[in-house]
Amino acid sequence: MRFLLNIPVLTLFFCFSATLKGQATDTLTIGIKNAPPFAFKTSKGWQGLSVDLWNKVQQELLVEARFVELDMNDLQENLAKGSVDLGLGAITVSAEREAQFDFTNSFYPSGLGIVYRADETDGLNILRNMLSANFVKVVSLLCAVLFVVGLLVWLVERRKNEDFEKGPHGLLSGFWWSAVTMTTVGYGDKAPRTFTGKILALVWMFASLIMISYFTASIASALTISGMDSKIAGPADLQKVRVGIIEGTISENYLKANHVAFVSYSQVNELFTAIQNHEIDAAVADYPILKYHLHQNPMAGIKMLPHKVNEFFYAIPLRNNLPQAETIKRVVQAYIETGEWKNELNSYFGNLD
Repeated sequence: MRFLLNIPVLTLFFCFSATLKGQATDTLTIGIKNAPPFAFKTSKGWQGLSVDLWNKVQQELLVEARFVELDMNDLQENLAKGSVDLGLGAITVSAEREAQFDFTNSFYPSGLGIVYRADETDGLNILRNMLSANFVKVVSLLCAVLFVVGLLVWLVERRKNEDFEKGPHGLLSGFWWSAVTMTTVGYGDKAPRTFTGKILALVWMFASLIMISYFTASIASALTISGMDSKIAGPADLQKVRVGIIEGTISENYLKANHVAFVSYSQVNELFTAIQNHEIDAAVADYPILKYHLHQNPMAGIKMLPHKVNEFFYAIPLRNNLPQAETIKRVVQAYIETGEWKNELNSYFGNLD
Protein backbone atom coordinates (compact mmCIF):
# COMPACT_ATOMS: atom_id res chain seq x y z
CA MET A 1 0.00 0.00 0.00
CA ARG A 2 2.81 2.40 0.93
CA PHE A 3 4.59 1.53 -2.33
CA LEU A 4 1.49 2.49 -4.30
CA LEU A 5 1.33 5.84 -2.52
CA ASN A 6 4.93 6.54 -3.50
CA ILE A 7 4.36 5.91 -7.23
CA PRO A 8 3.35 9.55 -8.01
CA VAL A 9 6.39 10.83 -6.14
CA LEU A 10 8.71 8.47 -7.99
CA THR A 11 7.13 9.41 -11.29
CA LEU A 12 7.71 13.12 -10.64
CA PHE A 13 11.30 12.40 -9.59
CA PHE A 14 12.13 10.46 -12.75
CA CYS A 15 10.43 13.08 -14.94
CA PHE A 16 12.43 15.86 -13.26
CA SER A 17 15.66 13.86 -13.61
CA ALA A 18 14.92 13.25 -17.28
CA THR A 19 14.32 16.97 -17.74
CA LEU A 20 17.64 17.85 -16.13
CA LYS A 21 19.37 15.23 -18.18
CA GLY A 22 17.79 16.63 -21.32
CA GLN A 23 18.95 20.14 -20.45
CA ALA A 24 22.49 18.97 -19.80
CA THR A 25 22.69 17.22 -23.18
CA ASP A 26 21.18 20.00 -25.34
CA THR A 27 23.48 20.83 -28.24
CA LEU A 28 23.92 24.33 -29.64
CA THR A 29 25.32 24.79 -33.13
CA ILE A 30 28.03 27.44 -33.13
CA GLY A 31 29.28 29.06 -36.29
CA ILE A 32 32.90 30.02 -35.82
CA LYS A 33 35.08 32.22 -38.00
CA ASN A 34 38.85 31.91 -37.96
CA ALA A 35 40.09 35.26 -36.62
CA PRO A 36 43.17 35.03 -34.37
CA PRO A 37 43.43 35.84 -31.52
CA PHE A 38 39.64 35.70 -31.04
CA ALA A 39 39.16 32.29 -32.65
CA PHE A 40 41.75 29.96 -34.15
CA LYS A 41 42.13 26.22 -34.59
CA THR A 42 44.90 24.23 -32.90
CA SER A 43 45.67 20.53 -32.44
CA LYS A 44 43.57 20.71 -29.28
CA GLY A 45 40.59 22.27 -31.02
CA TRP A 46 39.34 25.85 -31.19
CA GLN A 47 40.94 28.45 -28.95
CA GLY A 48 40.95 32.23 -28.61
CA LEU A 49 39.36 35.04 -26.65
CA SER A 50 35.82 34.53 -27.92
CA VAL A 51 36.15 30.76 -27.42
CA ASP A 52 37.31 31.30 -23.82
CA LEU A 53 34.32 33.56 -23.30
CA TRP A 54 32.00 30.88 -24.68
CA ASN A 55 33.54 28.27 -22.36
CA LYS A 56 32.46 30.38 -19.37
CA VAL A 57 28.95 30.59 -20.76
CA GLN A 58 28.85 26.86 -21.46
CA GLN A 59 29.75 26.02 -17.86
CA GLU A 60 26.59 27.76 -16.67
CA LEU A 61 24.26 26.63 -19.43
CA LEU A 62 25.20 22.95 -19.13
CA VAL A 63 24.93 22.45 -22.89
CA GLU A 64 27.03 20.76 -25.53
CA ALA A 65 28.44 22.72 -28.45
CA ARG A 66 28.95 21.73 -32.06
CA PHE A 67 31.37 24.00 -33.91
CA VAL A 68 30.94 24.68 -37.63
CA GLU A 69 33.65 26.74 -39.35
CA LEU A 70 32.15 29.41 -41.63
CA ASP A 71 33.30 32.53 -43.39
CA MET A 72 31.67 35.83 -42.47
CA ASN A 73 29.09 35.82 -45.24
CA ASP A 74 27.94 32.26 -44.50
CA LEU A 75 27.90 32.94 -40.76
CA GLN A 76 25.60 35.94 -41.18
CA GLU A 77 23.32 34.02 -43.53
CA ASN A 78 23.02 31.03 -41.19
CA LEU A 79 22.39 33.21 -38.14
CA ALA A 80 19.65 35.06 -39.99
CA LYS A 81 18.02 31.75 -41.04
CA GLY A 82 18.46 30.23 -37.58
CA SER A 83 20.66 27.40 -38.93
CA VAL A 84 23.27 28.18 -36.27
CA ASP A 85 22.52 29.31 -32.72
CA LEU A 86 25.37 31.74 -32.19
CA GLY A 87 28.66 32.88 -33.67
CA LEU A 88 32.21 33.16 -32.39
CA GLY A 89 35.18 35.12 -33.73
CA ALA A 90 35.85 38.82 -34.20
CA ILE A 91 32.28 39.73 -35.13
CA THR A 92 31.34 43.39 -35.31
CA VAL A 93 28.05 44.84 -34.17
CA SER A 94 26.34 46.87 -36.89
CA ALA A 95 22.86 48.16 -37.58
CA GLU A 96 22.56 45.92 -40.64
CA ARG A 97 23.39 42.83 -38.60
CA GLU A 98 21.20 43.86 -35.68
CA ALA A 99 18.25 43.80 -38.08
CA GLN A 100 18.94 40.13 -38.88
CA PHE A 101 19.87 38.63 -35.51
CA ASP A 102 20.58 39.41 -31.87
CA PHE A 103 23.83 40.29 -30.04
CA THR A 104 25.24 40.08 -26.54
CA ASN A 105 26.78 43.19 -25.01
CA SER A 106 30.13 44.17 -26.49
CA PHE A 107 33.14 42.32 -25.09
CA TYR A 108 35.91 44.19 -26.97
CA PRO A 109 36.28 47.70 -28.48
CA SER A 110 37.85 47.53 -31.91
CA GLY A 111 38.25 49.47 -35.14
CA LEU A 112 39.82 49.22 -38.57
CA GLY A 113 43.57 49.17 -39.04
CA ILE A 114 45.74 49.79 -42.10
CA VAL A 115 48.92 47.90 -42.95
CA TYR A 116 51.06 48.80 -45.95
CA ARG A 117 54.29 47.99 -47.70
CA ALA A 118 56.97 50.40 -46.54
CA ASP A 119 59.33 52.17 -48.93
CA GLU A 120 62.23 50.16 -50.26
CA THR A 121 65.47 52.11 -50.39
CA ASP A 122 67.86 49.49 -51.70
CA GLY A 123 69.54 49.45 -55.11
CA LEU A 124 67.05 46.94 -56.49
CA ASN A 125 64.17 49.34 -55.88
CA ILE A 126 66.08 52.21 -57.54
CA LEU A 127 66.78 50.00 -60.56
CA ARG A 128 63.09 48.99 -60.68
CA ASN A 129 62.07 52.65 -60.69
CA MET A 130 64.59 53.48 -63.44
CA LEU A 131 62.88 50.87 -65.62
CA SER A 132 59.43 52.20 -64.83
CA ALA A 133 57.18 53.71 -67.52
CA ASN A 134 57.34 57.17 -65.88
CA PHE A 135 61.12 57.27 -65.93
CA VAL A 136 61.38 56.02 -69.51
CA LYS A 137 58.79 58.58 -70.65
CA VAL A 138 60.67 61.51 -69.07
CA VAL A 139 64.04 60.44 -70.46
CA SER A 140 62.53 59.87 -73.91
CA LEU A 141 61.02 63.37 -73.90
CA LEU A 142 64.38 64.86 -72.88
CA CYS A 143 66.18 63.05 -75.70
CA ALA A 144 63.54 64.22 -78.17
CA VAL A 145 64.07 67.87 -77.18
CA LEU A 146 67.86 67.52 -77.45
CA PHE A 147 67.51 65.90 -80.86
CA VAL A 148 65.26 68.68 -82.20
CA VAL A 149 67.67 71.43 -81.04
CA GLY A 150 70.64 69.48 -82.38
CA LEU A 151 68.86 69.04 -85.71
CA LEU A 152 68.19 72.78 -85.97
CA VAL A 153 71.79 73.82 -85.25
CA TRP A 154 73.08 71.21 -87.71
CA LEU A 155 70.77 72.49 -90.46
CA VAL A 156 72.03 76.05 -89.88
CA GLU A 157 75.76 75.22 -89.56
CA ARG A 158 76.39 72.21 -91.81
CA ARG A 159 77.46 74.23 -94.88
CA LYS A 160 79.72 76.79 -93.19
CA ASN A 161 81.04 75.00 -90.08
CA GLU A 162 83.25 71.92 -90.24
CA ASP A 163 82.24 71.11 -86.63
CA PHE A 164 78.82 70.15 -87.97
CA GLU A 165 79.73 68.24 -91.13
CA LYS A 166 77.17 66.90 -93.51
CA GLY A 167 75.63 63.48 -92.97
CA PRO A 168 74.85 61.40 -89.88
CA HIS A 169 78.06 62.38 -88.08
CA GLY A 170 77.13 66.04 -88.27
CA LEU A 171 73.67 65.30 -86.94
CA LEU A 172 75.23 63.47 -83.98
CA SER A 173 77.51 66.47 -83.45
CA GLY A 174 74.40 68.69 -83.24
CA PHE A 175 72.87 66.34 -80.65
CA TRP A 176 76.14 66.39 -78.67
CA TRP A 177 76.31 70.19 -78.75
CA SER A 178 72.67 70.59 -77.58
CA ALA A 179 73.28 68.17 -74.69
CA VAL A 180 76.49 69.77 -73.35
CA THR A 181 74.98 73.24 -73.74
CA MET A 182 71.83 72.26 -71.83
CA THR A 183 73.86 70.79 -68.97
CA THR A 184 76.08 73.93 -68.93
CA VAL A 185 79.17 71.75 -69.39
CA GLY A 186 80.13 73.52 -72.61
CA TYR A 187 83.28 71.61 -73.70
CA GLY A 188 83.91 74.14 -76.48
CA ASP A 189 84.89 71.42 -78.95
CA LYS A 190 81.92 72.40 -81.12
CA ALA A 191 80.31 75.82 -81.43
CA PRO A 192 78.08 77.58 -83.97
CA ARG A 193 79.82 80.22 -86.18
CA THR A 194 77.01 81.64 -88.27
CA PHE A 195 74.90 84.55 -87.08
CA THR A 196 71.74 82.42 -87.14
CA GLY A 197 73.51 79.61 -85.31
CA LYS A 198 74.72 81.96 -82.58
CA ILE A 199 71.19 83.37 -82.08
CA LEU A 200 69.87 79.82 -81.84
CA ALA A 201 72.60 78.95 -79.33
CA LEU A 202 71.76 82.02 -77.22
CA VAL A 203 68.07 81.14 -77.16
CA TRP A 204 68.88 77.52 -76.32
CA MET A 205 71.17 78.48 -73.42
CA PHE A 206 68.49 80.61 -71.75
CA ALA A 207 65.79 78.03 -72.46
CA SER A 208 68.03 75.34 -70.99
CA LEU A 209 68.12 77.08 -67.62
CA ILE A 210 64.34 76.58 -67.35
CA MET A 211 64.13 73.18 -69.02
CA ILE A 212 66.92 71.56 -67.02
CA SER A 213 65.04 72.39 -63.80
CA TYR A 214 61.85 70.86 -65.18
CA PHE A 215 63.52 67.68 -66.37
CA THR A 216 65.53 67.26 -63.16
CA ALA A 217 62.33 67.45 -61.11
CA SER A 218 60.53 65.09 -63.50
CA ILE A 219 63.29 62.49 -63.38
CA ALA A 220 63.49 62.68 -59.59
CA SER A 221 59.73 62.25 -59.40
CA ALA A 222 59.82 59.27 -61.75
CA LEU A 223 62.53 57.62 -59.64
CA THR A 224 60.57 57.99 -56.41
CA ILE A 225 56.97 57.66 -57.58
CA SER A 226 56.73 54.01 -56.53
CA GLY A 227 57.99 54.85 -53.05
CA MET A 228 55.59 57.75 -52.72
CA ASP A 229 52.68 55.54 -53.72
CA SER A 230 53.44 53.13 -50.88
CA LYS A 231 53.43 55.79 -48.17
CA ILE A 232 50.13 55.64 -46.31
CA ALA A 233 49.61 58.40 -43.76
CA GLY A 234 45.86 57.87 -43.34
CA PRO A 235 42.64 56.63 -44.95
CA ALA A 236 42.70 59.40 -47.57
CA ASP A 237 45.80 57.84 -49.14
CA LEU A 238 44.03 54.54 -49.85
CA GLN A 239 42.54 55.86 -53.08
CA LYS A 240 45.95 56.05 -54.76
CA VAL A 241 47.09 52.49 -53.99
CA ARG A 242 45.87 48.91 -54.44
CA VAL A 243 43.99 47.82 -51.33
CA GLY A 244 43.03 44.38 -50.00
CA ILE A 245 40.32 43.42 -47.49
CA ILE A 246 38.83 40.28 -45.93
CA GLU A 247 35.58 39.48 -47.70
CA GLY A 248 32.33 40.09 -45.81
CA THR A 249 33.86 42.25 -43.05
CA ILE A 250 33.20 45.82 -41.95
CA SER A 251 36.26 46.94 -43.91
CA GLU A 252 34.43 46.08 -47.13
CA ASN A 253 31.52 48.36 -46.23
CA TYR A 254 33.91 51.11 -45.12
CA LEU A 255 35.84 51.15 -48.40
CA LYS A 256 32.68 51.05 -50.49
CA ALA A 257 31.30 54.03 -48.57
CA ASN A 258 34.53 55.93 -49.24
CA HIS A 259 34.70 54.92 -52.92
CA VAL A 260 37.97 53.00 -52.57
CA ALA A 261 38.54 50.06 -54.94
CA PHE A 262 39.71 46.83 -53.29
CA VAL A 263 40.61 43.17 -53.79
CA SER A 264 38.92 40.58 -51.54
CA TYR A 265 40.68 37.76 -49.68
CA SER A 266 39.33 35.15 -47.27
CA GLN A 267 41.95 35.16 -44.49
CA VAL A 268 44.23 37.71 -42.85
CA ASN A 269 47.38 35.77 -43.74
CA GLU A 270 46.40 36.06 -47.41
CA LEU A 271 46.42 39.85 -47.07
CA PHE A 272 50.00 39.89 -45.81
CA THR A 273 51.13 37.42 -48.49
CA ALA A 274 49.55 39.63 -51.16
CA ILE A 275 51.41 42.68 -49.83
CA GLN A 276 54.71 40.81 -49.82
CA ASN A 277 54.10 39.60 -53.39
CA HIS A 278 53.30 43.17 -54.56
CA GLU A 279 49.75 42.15 -55.50
CA ILE A 280 48.45 44.96 -53.29
CA ASP A 281 50.07 47.95 -51.58
CA ALA A 282 47.95 48.11 -48.42
CA ALA A 283 45.31 46.18 -46.51
CA VAL A 284 42.39 47.27 -44.35
CA ALA A 285 41.05 44.91 -41.70
CA ASP A 286 40.17 44.78 -38.02
CA TYR A 287 42.86 46.59 -36.03
CA PRO A 288 43.48 43.95 -33.30
CA ILE A 289 43.63 41.12 -35.84
CA LEU A 290 46.23 42.92 -37.97
CA LYS A 291 48.21 43.92 -34.89
CA TYR A 292 48.17 40.42 -33.44
CA HIS A 293 49.22 38.88 -36.77
CA LEU A 294 52.16 41.27 -37.11
CA HIS A 295 53.15 40.60 -33.51
CA GLN A 296 53.14 36.84 -34.09
CA ASN A 297 54.66 37.01 -37.58
CA PRO A 298 57.01 40.00 -37.93
CA MET A 299 57.46 40.90 -41.58
CA ALA A 300 60.20 43.10 -42.97
CA GLY A 301 58.95 45.94 -45.10
CA ILE A 302 55.37 45.91 -43.77
CA LYS A 303 54.22 48.64 -41.40
CA MET A 304 50.96 49.47 -39.65
CA LEU A 305 49.40 52.83 -38.88
CA PRO A 306 49.34 53.37 -35.09
CA HIS A 307 45.77 54.64 -34.93
CA LYS A 308 42.38 52.99 -35.44
CA VAL A 309 39.95 54.03 -38.14
CA ASN A 310 36.17 53.86 -37.85
CA GLU A 311 35.92 52.42 -34.32
CA PHE A 312 33.36 49.69 -33.54
CA PHE A 313 32.73 46.82 -31.09
CA TYR A 314 32.87 43.01 -31.03
CA ALA A 315 30.04 40.94 -29.56
CA ILE A 316 28.62 37.41 -29.77
CA PRO A 317 25.79 37.19 -32.33
CA LEU A 318 22.76 35.09 -31.38
CA ARG A 319 19.98 33.80 -33.59
CA ASN A 320 16.61 35.38 -32.94
CA ASN A 321 14.43 33.68 -30.30
CA LEU A 322 17.27 31.63 -28.87
CA PRO A 323 15.92 30.29 -25.52
CA GLN A 324 19.29 30.67 -23.76
CA ALA A 325 19.86 34.22 -25.05
CA GLU A 326 19.28 36.09 -21.78
CA THR A 327 21.50 33.71 -19.82
CA ILE A 328 24.27 34.04 -22.40
CA LYS A 329 24.07 37.84 -22.28
CA ARG A 330 24.17 37.87 -18.47
CA VAL A 331 27.17 35.54 -18.22
CA VAL A 332 29.12 37.44 -20.90
CA GLN A 333 28.56 40.78 -19.19
CA ALA A 334 29.46 39.39 -15.77
CA TYR A 335 32.67 37.78 -17.03
CA ILE A 336 34.05 40.77 -18.95
CA GLU A 337 33.80 42.83 -15.75
CA THR A 338 36.19 40.49 -13.93
CA GLY A 339 39.94 40.74 -13.55
CA GLU A 340 40.24 37.28 -15.08
CA TRP A 341 39.01 38.64 -18.42
CA LYS A 342 41.49 41.53 -18.27
CA ASN A 343 44.28 39.03 -17.65
CA GLU A 344 43.18 37.05 -20.71
CA LEU A 345 43.32 40.16 -22.85
CA ASN A 346 46.85 40.87 -21.62
CA SER A 347 47.91 37.29 -22.32
CA TYR A 348 46.95 37.63 -25.97
CA PHE A 349 47.77 41.26 -26.67
CA GLY A 350 50.29 42.29 -24.03
CA ASN A 351 50.94 45.99 -24.63
CA LEU A 352 49.64 45.89 -28.22
CA ASP A 353 46.56 47.89 -27.28
